Amino acid sequence: MEEDIMREKEKLEKEAKEFENSPWLFFVRKSKLTYLVIIFLLIFGISTIKNLPKELNPEVEIPIVLVITAYPGASPSDVEDQITDKIESQIGDLEGVKKITSDSSLGVSAITVEFEAGEDLDVSVRKLKDKVSEVTDLPEDVITPIVKEINLNDQPIITAAISGANYDLTELKTFAENLKDNIKGVPFVSDVVVVGGVEKQIRIDINSQKLSAYGFSLQQIIAIISANNLDFPIGEIALENSNYSVRMTGQLKNVGEISMLQIGEKLGVPIYLEDVAKVTDTFEKVSSKSRISTNGGEALNAVSIQIYKRTGGDIIKVASEAREKIENARGADYPQDAKVTITLDFSEMINESIDTLSSNGIQTVILILVLLFFFLGLREALIAGLSVPFSFFVAFITMSIFGESLNFISLFSLVLALGLLVDSAVVIVEGMYEKVSVFGLSGFQSAVLTIKEYSAPLLSGMLTTIGAFIPLLFVIGIFGQFIKTIPVVVISTLTAALFVSLTIIPAIGAAVMQPIKNGNEEKGRIGKLLARINSEIFQKICQKISFICKSKPRKRRMATRAFEKISNSYCDFIPKIISTKKQRVRVIAGVWILLAVSFLLPLTGVLKMQSFVPADTEFFFVNLKMPNGTVLEKTDEVVRKIEDIIRKEPQADNFVTNVGAGLGSASGISGGNNSSSSNRAFLQVNLTKKENRDEKSFEISSRVRKELEREITEGEIIIEEQESGPPTGAAVEARVEGPDLLVLSQIALDLKRELEKIPTVIDAKTSINQASGEFVFIPNKKVIAENGLSVAQLGLEIRNGVNRNTDENIKKEGEEIFINIGLEEDKLKSIEGLKDISVITPRGKKMFISELGRIELQPSLASIEHYDKERIISITGGTDGGNPTEITNIFKEKISKMDIPAGYRIDFGGESQELQEVFMDMFTKMIIGIILILFILIIQFNSYRQVLIILFTIPLAMIGVIWGMALARLTVDIPSFIGIVSLAGIVVNNAIILIDEINRELSRGKYVIDAVINAGRVRLRPVFLTTVTTVFGLLPLSITQPDWRNMGFTIIFGLTFSTFLTLVIVPTLYISFYKGKLKKENI
Repeated sequence: MEEDIMREKEKLEKEAKEFENSPWLFFVRKSKLTYLVIIFLLIFGISTIKNLPKELNPEVEIPIVLVITAYPGASPSDVEDQITDKIESQIGDLEGVKKITSDSSLGVSAITVEFEAGEDLDVSVRKLKDKVSEVTDLPEDVITPIVKEINLNDQPIITAAISGANYDLTELKTFAENLKDNIKGVPFVSDVVVVGGVEKQIRIDINSQKLSAYGFSLQQIIAIISANNLDFPIGEIALENSNYSVRMTGQLKNVGEISMLQIGEKLGVPIYLEDVAKVTDTFEKVSSKSRISTNGGEALNAVSIQIYKRTGGDIIKVASEAREKIENARGADYPQDAKVTITLDFSEMINESIDTLSSNGIQTVILILVLLFFFLGLREALIAGLSVPFSFFVAFITMSIFGESLNFISLFSLVLALGLLVDSAVVIVEGMYEKVSVFGLSGFQSAVLTIKEYSAPLLSGMLTTIGAFIPLLFVIGIFGQFIKTIPVVVISTLTAALFVSLTIIPAIGAAVMQPIKNGNEEKGRIGKLLARINSEIFQKICQKISFICKSKPRKRRMATRAFEKISNSYCDFIPKIISTKKQRVRVIAGVWILLAVSFLLPLTGVLKMQSFVPADTEFFFVNLKMPNGTVLEKTDEVVRKIEDIIRKEPQADNFVTNVGAGLGSASGISGGNNSSSSNRAFLQVNLTKKENRDEKSFEISSRVRKELEREITEGEIIIEEQESGPPTGAAVEARVEGPDLLVLSQIALDLKRELEKIPTVIDAKTSINQASGEFVFIPNKKVIAENGLSVAQLGLEIRNGVNRNTDENIKKEGEEIFINIGLEEDKLKSIEGLKDISVITPRGKKMFISELGRIELQPSLASIEHYDKERIISITGGTDGGNPTEITNIFKEKISKMDIPAGYRIDFGGESQELQEVFMDMFTKMIIGIILILFILIIQFNSYRQVLIILFTIPLAMIGVIWGMALARLTVDIPSFIGIVSLAGIVVNNAIILIDEINRELSRGKYVIDAVINAGRVRLRPVFLTTVTTVFGLLPLSITQPDWRNMGFTIIFGLTFSTFLTLVIVPTLYISFYKGKLKKENI
């Protein structure tokens, strides 16, 4: 036996001598350069990670643009006819548009344009603006359309509420404005928005009877105030060789000046504004209310402060400095007895993510080191472990170059890569260990031979893994942008890991790993160096460090003996299944049958599909929508009841109420029909910290939802929670399209009733916005013409009477105060008051509008929706544990039994539709990845048969995924599909190592069966170790991170099952594919 080892050693030494000048060994030969590279990686890696900006989510460019057009006072039908239809018609032929949706509501047209994925958004927005500007036939009093891009990250990083029992809303707003000015000085703060409170204003209430008695119209009064409230530049004059500008200061300054403004004269007597109107210095009418409740206490009036961050700023640093500003401003910007409560801070969430994922990373490193220590020894484990920090340093530098931030996705990517990157290092260290311990080669010789033996399979193996991730760079849509960080980080980390494994690890191993002589524990180079230190203080420490650099025969023998038993059992088993054709056919047929059964399993419904698992977050929204036209006081009355229920929730830390301020959005994205309105309100319920509660946020919100449904009978209540991934549509959505709104409404209500009958459906609703009605003035054109008026003049006068004018303002002590002009409010409390609005004809005749037409109350919608220029009504619903795809299919089946009128059709959207599109795109990308892998393997092996054997391991992985997910009762979501795509590049590596060794054995002149059996014996250890380190590397992430659990276990199940089958099916297929060689060998 010893003679065989010596002969093999001599042979290996000769091979090492021949290969030692290979370019692969540059860093091993130039060890000083290698150490210099290590130092530079340490310096630049550490400095880069400190400077990487930290975000909650990656920067995502959403291809959605809003076109907002205000048409004050116009009804939804007028907005649709005069604005929405015209703009939609103009932009309808714009290239690259995926869909156009719109909402025409009272005084506002909101058109949403979604562009196809891959379109240059800057160019598309510019073309859209050009198209909108070409619409020239809009009504004169329409405010110029605003084209606005939607930004996923355009949401406040901190929301605070300032309250105080001793202060009114005006004072609270003043405190908030003071804080706003202070916080704006924080670097990278882009904006600070104050929400709530009331502002000062000058109110002019005009008495219509006095106005008409003096012969004035309301429009004349507004024009007179406007003409007398301006500063006017005149020009420039030259005096005594100097130029002086000349201007007129005519702006009104206070209530007194406004009251004494002369508006005309009668019989030579001046008529002043105070003769026809009451002018007061007051506050604006409350149009919204905000309150805050902490620790279950009574809700107090509050004003909110929203802090926004510029792109590129570090969210943690910006939030910390903003908090410091708020705290330091106490007693200066706001009094000591006022309270500022931070109701939402996204920096805390990213800090939590960093801590959690960092903890996962540390656990992963420890697990991998323990495994390597058990199988290889402490010295080899530490050497292989060095690939982790150096690979990460390269990844951080790459992230900085690509402009990536340190966010939830990039942190996850690093932990994912951590489970994969040690594979190459393990193979190299294991190979060097074998050559040092078995054949007694030097560290340098073992490095040379290991690189010669493994460089090609490791390179192709790493390229196949990278090839599987590359297509993820091109996943379309918002989701594609959301996950783009994953392939960037994983590819850069794995590339770095391969470089480190083939350069730094062999160089260190060559210096440290030395053969055992005569069974004693001789020290390596570093051990000898440390042993020379004579200091008694450091003697024990040096002994410990020297202990690492020695061989560890006892531990190694234990692991080696255990593995030798496994290896011997494997070598006894393999010949039994590959030696005869009958056995080979049985194995291959059994695998095919298992594969077929596995792919049929999803059809039984055992595997559930969804987009993302529910997220356990720190808050959720309770949205209330009362019937359109509901006054603020009534909405607030219902909100008070909701507050009483939330206040009793033990898991609620605090909540913020906003009445009359739109609806809350957990995603930060609101649709066009989410403007402030007296019939809307939302409560942001902030929960206690996760570590202080036993329930998940979605469990708490589900319980609150049921309580509200039981106790609150008025209005429509929807609870919105933050999603794990990018924002998606409703879980279930159907759109009814057709021309007549009444028919659309009836169909939509029928569909809503059917949707509500499906179990697990919650929050079913339609987009029908039925208004209280509208008063329609029908002009008598004959009478109007006889009196020298026009319909346009009359319409303008009525509008001024109904809607108060706030175009003018004055400056007072540096503060801008708006002037609110209109008729006395009592005049408009009844329809009779509306009829009594008077106009003055060109002939000086006073006429009431009741003389110029009639007023009728007609039914109306509060908004009219379009989808690709067609009128629609949407029906949406959420799920409480149900599967969106299954619910949508049930819904479709119910609809198929309904009688839908001709000219009307029903389309479907929502999460199930988006899920289908994403899965199809991901499947396409997986096929592209497999094609890339195919080309890489063909280049290395130059054999179709061998490549087919290797690629067959991919469906083997799917067997493990399907059965593992089914038995573990896990759902197949979008992250798990990323895991499936990744598996295509991971599972082939074991087969590559086996095939490469078989070819190597054959090149040495061995028979096919002997080559296959010996290759399995030799490669069993690295195959086993790389699989175990990957599986255990992913376990902490899979167990502790619900958002990525399905993805982690997808890779674990697929890789584990594939590894065991690979060790059986690769030898079997190889023998089957090379039957010709068996015949030549008479086997």
